[in-house]
Amino acid sequence: MTKNRLAYIDIARGIGILLVVLGHTLAEANYHVQNSAVLFLGRLIYSFHMPLFFFLSGVFFRPEIRFLDLLKRRFDSLLKPYLFTVFLVYFVSVFYDKALGLSTALVRIAKALYGNSYYLELYWSQIWFLPILFAINLFAFGFYIIFKRLPAWTMFLGLLLTLAVGILTINWFMPLRLALFGRNLELNGLPFSLDLVLVCGFFFLLGREVYNRIPMEVFSPLWVLVVSGVIMLALNLAFPATLGLNFRVYESPVFNTLEALAGIVFVMSLSQWIEKWGGWASRAFQYYGKISLIVLIFHSPVQFHLGRKLAALMGESIYGYLIAFPFAILIPVFTYIVFIQPNSILLWLFGMAGRPASNPADFGKV
Repeated sequence: MTKNRLAYIDIARGIGILLVVLGHTLAEANYHVQNSAVLFLGRLIYSFHMPLFFFLSGVFFRPEIRFLDLLKRRFDSLLKPYLFTVFLVYFVSVFYDKALGLSTALVRIAKALYGNSYYLELYWSQIWFLPILFAINLFAFGFYIIFKRLPAWTMFLGLLLTLAVGILTINWFMPLRLALFGRNLELNGLPFSLDLVLVCGFFFLLGREVYNRIPMEVFSPLWVLVVSGVIMLALNLAFPATLGLNFRVYESPVFNTLEALAGIVFVMSLSQWIEKWGGWASRAFQYYGKISLIVLIFHSPVQFHLGRKLAALMGESIYGYLIAFPFAILIPVFTYIVFIQPNSILLWLFGMAGRPASNPADFGKV
């Protein structure tokens, strides 16, 4: 298996994207129907699911490539699908929402180009991940220019410094007050969530360093799976500090970091065990991992609309939101299989042209 396509990494991405959808489902459910078990499970997922995605995104980062090549590749895979989604959503909205005129759509597009979730429509706020990941790639390129010729221990120190400064400054731009053309503006965060680049970049850089310096077999023993899972659960029970990167919340530098690291180790170990077991579970998680971008982009509208309708029909029950969960996964999969994968233009617009095909037959075997 080539370095560019490792089954357990796809499986880990698949687990990660399912946790993103489930986390959003639980957050929506808890907002409308207060439930302590739902609150804890949601906090448990949030304690590591975004650090996991940044970690996995850093695994195959290549600092040795030319900067212009990196810029082109990351624009193609991250900013192009972001921009296409933004323009698609708002221009389509003009046609089905009579109250939304073209001028209003253009204003909302301009806000969305700021590139953080506070200026995206509620149903599409999850795509904040794409601009910040683009910015993190550029940051990582500069990081390795500085440290690649220095002793290894200095890179480790640089990683810790990145995390420490990132946590220290996470709320510095909430809000960001500016005076522009005689007007006072108050913004939430920096464009492209640049105020999160350091703290999120730590997990990205960690992914690259772990993959390049540590044999991946360290995650495979059963005791690693069990111990990391127990530590993650115990820390969340004993120290309920909230981690919400998108909301600039990092309540405990020590415990939030330990919970995130334990969660990453747990998923990396679990993904290797799932690969070892093979069968339908391995194929399903690999498939979700390969199309995680599509699930990320399209799950939220399904989850919000369907979840709220079902909850209303069931008397504001939590079960309505839980029933919507599988649909928030399967409808994006259907969208990919039926509309995107057969269309070379859409594949290009979503930055997926030229990637190894995600065979619908594999999903069908599930």
